[in-house]
Amino acid sequence: MKEQKYIIADNVRLYRKKEGLTQMELAERADLSLDSIKRIEGGKRSMSLDSF
Repeated sequence: MKEQKYIIADNVRLYRKKEGLTQMELAERADLSLDSIKRIEGGKRSMSLDSF
């Protein structure tokens, strides 16, 4: 079974592309760095709902 962080990564990428956003545009809208978005989409950054 896929780890939860990879499921989240896949969904973030899927919906970003569905909306026609670049990683930079998503980063700006989410008030995150481009590196953070790349790490989230790559499954390399842990996230919690407390972050939001």
